[in-house]
Amino acid sequence: MFHQVLMQPQDRCAQRFLWRNGDDQREPDVYEMKVMMFGAARSPCSADYVKTFNASQYSRMEMRAALAIKEYHYMDDYVNSFTSEEEALAISIRVREIHADAGFDLCRFTSSSASVVRALNPLESIVSVEWTEAEEKALGMYWQPATDDFKFGVKYHRVPRSVMTGERVPTKRELLSLVKSTFDPIGFLSCYMVTAKLLMREIWRRGVNWDELLPDNLAAAFEDWRKGMSKIEEFRCTRYYFGGDSRQSAFAAAAYWRATYENGDVPALFISTKTKCAPMRTMSIPRLELQAAVLGTRLTDTDKQEHGVPISNCVLWTDSKIVLHWKSSTHRRYKQFIGKRVAEILEFTEAS
Repeated sequence: MFHQVLMQPQDRCAQRFLWRNGDDQREPDVYEMKVMMFGAARSPCSADYVKTFNASQYSRMEMRAALAIKEYHYMDDYVNSFTSEEEALAISIRVREIHADAGFDLCRFTSSSASVVRALNPLESIVSVEWTEAEEKALGMYWQPATDDFKFGVKYHRVPRSVMTGERVPTKRELLSLVKSTFDPIGFLSCYMVTAKLLMREIWRRGVNWDELLPDNLAAAFEDWRKGMSKIEEFRCTRYYFGGDSRQSAFAAAAYWRATYENGDVPALFISTKTKCAPMRTMSIPRLELQAAVLGTRLTDTDKQEHGVPISNCVLWTDSKIVLHWKSSTHRRYKQFIGKRVAEILEFTEAS
């Protein structure tokens, strides 16, 4: 993508480099890159601006295709959803043509529809058996187009096999590598990863050295987590209700959409989750429940901003009557901790 964008002549001096062609005895030749280069901090932002500016030229004539370029791209990756195969083909072809006008070439498409894949990749011979078994890496997760499922790879190549099979206890360094190598931006694995977060917090609290094996009781907690992670194979991402909850050690929130279709179906579909460890300092359950309500409020606001589907109504749920009383009280003469969090909840939601 970067090499398709030309630099202004007066800016090319910032991309000079020396070249001796393997002969370190002679004076080097001086060259300038005429296009954006990999490794430059400005390249991603500038290339994205060129892409968006090109799409804005078509905003009036090709509103849907231009919107797809502006809103449904992550740099040079294009991700979109459609209600029919015909709509997917029509818009994706126009998106490809608009990009081509700026010198950008969308090379390869994949879809949960085999006919769409064949139509958008005419030069590739796609066998149906290969397509049904294919896996695409999408921003750190694995997507199976044929079944529209997300999968997670739990084979950690940088961690010794003996640790993953349970033959020996990991060190603090190895455990941290495990936890940080699990990419789960939507929160499919929150029920597993919150345990790992609590384990890491306990390790930090005890001051375990980097290359020291975990103590027995922490090793037992790790073994429980390892066994749970080893059972993970697939997670089906089906896409409004909302929940916030807490315990003494952690609190969490989960977001769902409740959609009503034309045929009368009313599914409740998972969107995302968020978990956090409770503070090291002991905190009362009502305050932790309030923290969970704040986390739920923030998650709701993020989902409303980041999803293009219009939301007609939001309902937030909590099983804490104290939290419900705090946010519904008329005088609200609370101490700073409670007052700030109640104010944040009411800024984005209604007390009802």
